[in-house]
Amino acid sequence: MEFYGPITGEKFAFLLFRDNGEVIEFNHWSQVKEYKSELKISKSSIQIFLRNGCVYPPYTIYSNVLMLPIGTKLTIDIKNDIFKWENNFCFLDRHSKQDSKPSTSKLKTLIANSFAHLKKEVKPIYMMQSAGKDSTAMLLGLHEQGIQNVHCVTYEANFRDTESDAAKKIAESLGFEHTILFPNYEAEFDALLEYQENAVSITGDFSMLPYIAANKSVFKSDSLVIDGLGNDLYMGYVSNKLERSIMKCSLGNFSYLEPSKFTSNEVINYAISSIFMKPYERLFPGTRLSSSEIENFTDNKFIDDDAIYFSKQYNNLDKDDFRAAIRARFCDSTMFQMKAELTTNSFGNEVYFPFSNKELVDYYFNLPIEERYDKANSCNKTLLRSMLNEYVEVDDFFKVKSGFRYNMPEFITINKEKIKKEIIECDLLEQDYSNRFFAKHLDVQKVNYTSACKAYILLVFASWRNRNKLAVVDGHVADKFDWY
Repeated sequence: MEFYGPITGEKFAFLLFRDNGEVIEFNHWSQVKEYKSELKISKSSIQIFLRNGCVYPPYTIYSNVLMLPIGTKLTIDIKNDIFKWENNFCFLDRHSKQDSKPSTSKLKTLIANSFAHLKKEVKPIYMMQSAGKDSTAMLLGLHEQGIQNVHCVTYEANFRDTESDAAKKIAESLGFEHTILFPNYEAEFDALLEYQENAVSITGDFSMLPYIAANKSVFKSDSLVIDGLGNDLYMGYVSNKLERSIMKCSLGNFSYLEPSKFTSNEVINYAISSIFMKPYERLFPGTRLSSSEIENFTDNKFIDDDAIYFSKQYNNLDKDDFRAAIRARFCDSTMFQMKAELTTNSFGNEVYFPFSNKELVDYYFNLPIEERYDKANSCNKTLLRSMLNEYVEVDDFFKVKSGFRYNMPEFITINKEKIKKEIIECDLLEQDYSNRFFAKHLDVQKVNYTSACKAYILLVFASWRNRNKLAVVDGHVADKFDWY
């Protein structure tokens, strides 16, 4: 039997290994619900999640389910228990033909074409919109296609950046309805628990709570949600000099020495956490639990055998190719896109990723390198930026926007007692150590961002486990073969 991962991130690809020897292929977690009683949680996957905020492929949280990342092929001989794994990741710079003719008009048309099928869509259509490049490009494409029945939603985190006014201005200038969703941290906690009741799998993306809030309070049932994730894969990941320097200074091999909390100073704590991350872990955003914390919470030695593979990729690849090969395949699909997949599915909706359109991907990836990204100045999406400058009147905020930041310290502080209860009730987290963790990170005058992020990862896992009381086993089916 032969199974293939996605080509451009256009779908998810999973394999369920049943006890009777049957292998079932599926593309959405919702399709495995009828087999839920057969699923088994993997102890090693729990550790991967607590460290990275996601379970990267080929692992999933379940010991008997594989996820196939972009550019993979798996040949299986079930009778003889033989697995052959092949990697064919084609989005490294050396694979670009560089024969696409740069044209802002052509790019606009291709983005518009990725929405053509929505002209016949009868479901209500929504879009999670930021004030950034990708959201604006999608709105331009929808406008070009003549599809105006899209309701845009922007979550105003009001934390480090304030983008809702800029997003609203862009959406309405192109003729789209727009709603600003403001934080309600108590309601968002309750919505998280409701989401977990139906969440078949798990992800710890820090922007998941706004997505849940939108599904709960704005989106109508049985809707289609447009999401702009997936284009960094081929438009060019560009790391800045600071990021490269931190990777070079990594003390990841000594991660067992990382303190749970160094001081109450947020910046110093973040710096300490960053230094103890391996280079590949720097590509998984946010602050997570240290290896010693994971050992204490799970009462098992922290094992990171896969670090050998990731370190080899870091040493052998151009650093921007490394970001595409690792982050796009092992993080974007299991954290960012998975957040959209799981949350929409949990509330009876569907998600669409237009930037995974094969014609669009083929055109953009095969542009001359300098039209994809400006390596010297650490600037990505060169032609996309040119297109937006030509066709859209953007707000000044658009030019300086950084990544989305959810106000995690406020969410954790307001819901602290309920969060502690969820964690204490989780049978897979050690209670004695949980109480010591609370004393150090939560029962303080002010919860800093680093501590809040750790607490969030624990909350996501605990609240999911508390509503998914499945068998827990050692190992994973991915251990049967060399996926490196």
